[in-house]
Amino acid sequence: MDKPTPCVNSTKLGDYVGQTVRLTGKVLKKQTETAILESSDGGQVEIHLNRESDYPEQYVEVIGRVNEDLSIMEYSSISMGNDLDLKIVNSVTDLMARNPDIFV
Repeated sequence: MDKPTPCVNSTKLGDYVGQTVRLTGKVLKKQTETAILESSDGGQVEIHLNRESDYPEQYVEVIGRVNEDLSIMEYSSISMGNDLDLKIVNSVTDLMARNPDIFV
């Protein structure tokens, strides 16, 4: 069985350098090779996009590796629509971090 991928916010990125994570956020800016997301805790995170990246909607979950500069190298992403409450996402992210055995 593969190792679970933790859900994180910008504050937790430093705990996962070199590891694969999931980060949900609002797309603030998208360029050819990078995007800036507002994480569920309000912090901004730079995403290094893969070639297939397409963020057609306002919210996205990014799966990728955390770099030493706390940016994320995207492996894949999932569109989360245009109506997502990041406060609820942040509450669930914190709950999952405090209770990892429940969410395996």
